[in-house]
Amino acid sequence: MKIRLGFVSNSSTSSFCIVGFRFDSIKTFIESCKNKKELGLKFDSKEPQYEQLEPIRNILDKKDIATYVDDYDDQFVLIGKNITDMKDSETLGEFKSKVQKDIEEFVDTDKEGLIKIFCGYVGMGGEIGLD
Repeated sequence: MKIRLGFVSNSSTSSFCIVGFRFDSIKTFIESCKNKKELGLKFDSKEPQYEQLEPIRNILDKKDIATYVDDYDDQFVLIGKNITDMKDSETLGEFKSKVQKDIEEFVDTDKEGLIKIFCGYVGMGGEIGLD
């Protein structure tokens, strides 16, 4: 009998594992972003919330900072770097420190607590499941 260890993926989901922070809502994430005026960020309850994140997501993507938005129900935001970006010579503590420094260039993380590892999947409907 074969036992699969790790992520199992099929055509309707994709898996991820990042080191970073969780924001409880899109509004909380936007409020935590630095330089909102320059980025054109503001929370507008009339506009689809997911679309309001595009300016910052484009910038973070260029810095290899991943963002995952639960576009289904809770609409929480995960922001961080993929665990695969950690160098072989780095410890997890060193990697967490580097990720935190990179994220804090754009986002105030003081209220979000400690940096953590988040593993989960993104479903076809945009929902995020965390392990």
